[in-house]
Amino acid sequence: MLQGIVSAGAPGQDRLGRKGDGMQPALVNIDYNHIVSCGVGWRHNVVVYENGRAYGWGCNDEKQLGNLPSEVPVPMFMSSFKDFHVTWVHCGDRITVILTDTGEAYAIGSMYGENPVRLQSSQPFVFCTCSLGAVYALDCNGDIFSCTTQTGKGVVSHLPEPVCDIAVGSTFCLAVTVSGIAYAKGNDAACGCGSSSPSDAFQPISSLIGIKISRVVAYGSHSIAIARDGRVFVCGTTSDGRIGVPDASSPISSFQQLKTFNGEKIIDADCGDAHSIFLTKDGHAYACGVSTDGRTLCGRQDSFLEPVKADLSGVTYIRCGCFHSIAFVNMPAPVHPGLLFFGLLVGSVRSPHCVKLSREITADVSPRSVSMYGFLIGDTVTIDDQSTGIVLGVVGDKICCSVDGELKTFKKRIIKFQKRSTDPLKTVKTSSGMEILIDTKEELCLSFGLLPGDVVSHPVLGRGVVEGFSRGTIWFTFDSHQGCVRAKSLGLAGIFSSLKLIESRRKFVNVECSDGITYPAEITRTYTVLTPDSSVGTVIGTIGIYLCVEDCETKKKSLFLKSKCVETLRNESFEQNDVVLTEKGISFIVNVFKGKVQVHPLTNILKNLPSILIENDKVSLIARVIGQGEMTVDGHKIDISVESSRKLNSIAIPGDIFATEDDGFVTILGVENNKIVFRNQKGDIREFKNGSLVSRNVSKCKRVFTIPRTGAIELSIYTRDFRGLIFVPGDEFTFDSKNFVALGTRDGYLWANEVGTGVMKCFQPQVLQKAELFAKPTKNIDIFFH
Repeated sequence: MLQGIVSAGAPGQDRLGRKGDGMQPALVNIDYNHIVSCGVGWRHNVVVYENGRAYGWGCNDEKQLGNLPSEVPVPMFMSSFKDFHVTWVHCGDRITVILTDTGEAYAIGSMYGENPVRLQSSQPFVFCTCSLGAVYALDCNGDIFSCTTQTGKGVVSHLPEPVCDIAVGSTFCLAVTVSGIAYAKGNDAACGCGSSSPSDAFQPISSLIGIKISRVVAYGSHSIAIARDGRVFVCGTTSDGRIGVPDASSPISSFQQLKTFNGEKIIDADCGDAHSIFLTKDGHAYACGVSTDGRTLCGRQDSFLEPVKADLSGVTYIRCGCFHSIAFVNMPAPVHPGLLFFGLLVGSVRSPHCVKLSREITADVSPRSVSMYGFLIGDTVTIDDQSTGIVLGVVGDKICCSVDGELKTFKKRIIKFQKRSTDPLKTVKTSSGMEILIDTKEELCLSFGLLPGDVVSHPVLGRGVVEGFSRGTIWFTFDSHQGCVRAKSLGLAGIFSSLKLIESRRKFVNVECSDGITYPAEITRTYTVLTPDSSVGTVIGTIGIYLCVEDCETKKKSLFLKSKCVETLRNESFEQNDVVLTEKGISFIVNVFKGKVQVHPLTNILKNLPSILIENDKVSLIARVIGQGEMTVDGHKIDISVESSRKLNSIAIPGDIFATEDDGFVTILGVENNKIVFRNQKGDIREFKNGSLVSRNVSKCKRVFTIPRTGAIELSIYTRDFRGLIFVPGDEFTFDSKNFVALGTRDGYLWANEVGTGVMKCFQPQVLQKAELFAKPTKNIDIFFH
């Protein structure tokens, strides 16, 4: 059974991500497990994995793949997005736009360049898309944000009800609201509004009135609308059969239904430069338009004037580029985040705070989501001036209430606030003169790192006071400003980039973090944690749902989600993060219990195997990251704490492997009599003076290697970064009848030096399955001195 991602179409500029011609669909050499999103552009492609990492391939002539090479023949990690947890991606001609798990959207490529440009909105985004030059996004209110400038600033369009899907062509945009009404703006026939052009303002699409639409897609000058009942409607340019209407000689300005799918219901579709592909509920793909290069997934033909069925089964997702296409076959399909957020998909949620209230109703009960409509959980409300209900949550664009013991959902416009059982409310006037209710409950404001009554300063507005929480954000009054104003950003970085906390009834300290922003951290007990980036740090304080942590090695201060940090523990002999020796070799303690420790042997890490539980007496300490630790080796009493090495200003720390000219490969033991000592392969213990660092077991570490005739590359030599790569630095292995010495890793690839030639080569994890260990460690130690 065929399973994975297949590509077809024009092979130029490495857009197919594989070798061979594109006349017939063939598999892209990529790990297809846990992919959550896929974008396809003119000549580039990007996929996003569940862990938030993005990989791209194809042409990068205008930095649409960030800082990768100009041509990327196989999927490679996009380090331009390394600081973000990506959840969704869309590719335009030469643009890539992403959505992050914090609701921010960033664009790269074309006028945006290789460094991500943030779309500047005060509201979190739930969906994003782009076209030839414009970037569009939907915010949590269902408003449409459009950007055509490299600054990330844009224009917000508000429709009568929330929008859950948008599509963008060359000079037009289509939108679908939560009730299935389709809108358009622009000056193209593909808008579907007949002779009445919507121009710069959105208006209902006249040719789709009365039809509930679920999805819209577009490219260039043609568009597709999919009805909730599975019917398909097309509009725009008809040349070459690109929209499947063979008898039309000019652009169609009103949507027409296609009926050539053998009665199958269409659930998704996409548009290329001169072709379209439709996906059925049963996993079949139908395509029409130009196919001289096989881009339709249906083989070579000048054009298919009407949709024809591709010779593929089990298709779950399709995406079209200009001259090629991508299809997911027998694998999970990405979920449209806009439809998910607004409750238009089965099991949909809009935030992690989702509760199933009944068999039929799943509601978002997070304070921010509910307060966007002016309510909080537990509020008593009057519904349509008749009945009384209690607010329980949000379902799509409706409020879920309990009315006489029965769960019902209502539009916001028929609900009026009556009373609140929590802390007293305040009525304040905004700067526009509108009266709103402010909630002074501490828990609501603390998520922003502030409390009602806290005094802040602003570089322009001067002194201000925190009033409380309302409509999903926090509100302030300033001495120099009339009326109450809200925070323009929901993120802590956005708030404290301009605000500084001056007074509070809490004990706090203003801490400048690695992002250059000063945050007010509430002082708590001091303890150490393992952070999401696998570093160890000391907690300085808390700010909302974050911990302010100082890295024990670099001393840099950063914010991390509390839920993502693990407090380090210890038993009678060991601590979490200790580097130890077990029967499995070098191992890392991930958890401790009474008399036992849970360790992750390096051999297991390299093979993607799980950790194991082992008794204390079968474990010996190699290096201690935090605090003090000692070890006696052949009568030598050695301090193996990392801190002891740093006090001597040595580059060597316990657990390091060095290459030395006199003793070959040696292992750093620690400090004895204020001197760094090592053990060589013969077992001798000697003073360390100098050497070439090969690998580090205790903390993240990188080293620069020279690439002949090319330059240099920075690689990680931290052993835990070699997960799934089988080999570690210093290992010599055989591949394709040639010997290589492992040097380091970058972006999930193992980099190695070919013995005898000095040529550097990178290996994908799956390729390394065919390699065989030749020597551990290598005898070609000179490689590490170049």
